[in-house]
Amino acid sequence: MIFSISVPVYGHAEFLPHTLESIRCQPVKVELAVLDATPDDSVQRVLSTYTDMIDYAYHRQDDGQAAAIQEGWDKTSGEIVCWLNADDYYFPDALATVREVFLNKPDIDVVYGHAVYLSADGNFQTYFPAISENITLLKRGCIICQPSCFVRREAMERISGLNTALHYTMDWDFWLRLYHANCSFYFLNELISAVRVYPDTKTLSGSAERYREIKDILRANVSWKHRKMSLLGFRYYDLVNRTTGSLERLVLYPILSVLARLHRWRAKRKTFRIRGLKPWTNFVEDACEVSLPWYSQDVPRDVTVMTDMPVEFSSTFAGKSIALETCGTRQTIFLGQKIKACVYRAKLQEHAGQVLSFQLRSYKGPWRLLSLEVS
Repeated sequence: MIFSISVPVYGHAEFLPHTLESIRCQPVKVELAVLDATPDDSVQRVLSTYTDMIDYAYHRQDDGQAAAIQEGWDKTSGEIVCWLNADDYYFPDALATVREVFLNKPDIDVVYGHAVYLSADGNFQTYFPAISENITLLKRGCIICQPSCFVRREAMERISGLNTALHYTMDWDFWLRLYHANCSFYFLNELISAVRVYPDTKTLSGSAERYREIKDILRANVSWKHRKMSLLGFRYYDLVNRTTGSLERLVLYPILSVLARLHRWRAKRKTFRIRGLKPWTNFVEDACEVSLPWYSQDVPRDVTVMTDMPVEFSSTFAGKSIALETCGTRQTIFLGQKIKACVYRAKLQEHAGQVLSFQLRSYKGPWRLLSLEVS
């Protein structure tokens, strides 16, 4: 089984080595297409050291991200298609886990799993919060994290691939058309990818064109009532990830937070957690686990944990206890707000390979993980 991976690139050459290394380390057969629309040669200089793993590439102006991804699929022949943006990357062995699902479940057309959200410099923020096993919720919002989703080529061709007229919501539109074509979806309860979330990304642009595309998709799939709630949800997501205290955020975020809690209460939804973390807010009842892919050539030496309150920790790294020592307080930005964080640090005595996993347990009741930084 071969994976056809399209990597559309427009700038951000500094992130590309992590992306390509994460593909190189996968123990599966891959056909890789790198589609570079960057005006300068910065990306080409990076790619010059990876020519051995690239099956198709161009460097020119194109017709947009969706068209580039589709061209990459059309120029390769793998049975499974996916795409990975140039600032995201896979967990080690992730594609092998996905391959096993497709091999063992031939009736499955689409496999999707968890993702971790990172800052631009690679520090842990949270896990992708909108994930759901209930695929019918896809009509109300994008519950699938794009780099953690994989599709059989036959299913992709059945719906004529991506809608290349879309520039912001081509992933959600793609999943929905697969859903309406009666394709079978499988939720894989594993970490598949790491996604950098920062203001320069298209998702957080908050552009009018993005919201026009969102409204068009909702109009075609749900009632006016659900359309209204979904739009509020998208706005809430944007404000949660806004890193500056804009007037809009200061006014709207508290209101939308209350509405979100009211909606969950009315829907009688049980609050779920991902590896101990409550989505959106990072509240932890007692313990949580944080995992990060690590492709840097630098060996990790230190970990810094920031919380919203003093916490007594029991923590492990690579299966061994580490001592997190109190290092005072620091101002940090979390959910767009300045917070006085409690800072804890520890030395890492050994390198655990390409996945860094930390288990954190508190003895003082509920707390909130504001960030975890490795250096």
